[in-house]
Amino acid sequence: MVATPTNAATAPRATSSPFPSFKYIGVSGLTVQGPVTKRLYRFAGPGSVAAVDGRDAPSLARVPQLRRV
Repeated sequence: MVATPTNAATAPRATSSPFPSFKYIGVSGLTVQGPVTKRLYRFAGPGSVAAVDGRDAPSLARVPQLRRV
């Protein structure tokens, strides 16, 4: 058996965390509501990071100004 090396750029992202984090890359603040939990997630300004419920993460990942970290 030959092992294929992986690195952080090619390794699959772990999805088992119940609280993934997102970073805001916009220019002002942003508040989004999780569609599953109905929780409000507030990003005060550029560079703000917030942990979110894993059930809301797929929808927040589609917000153009948010990046999963």
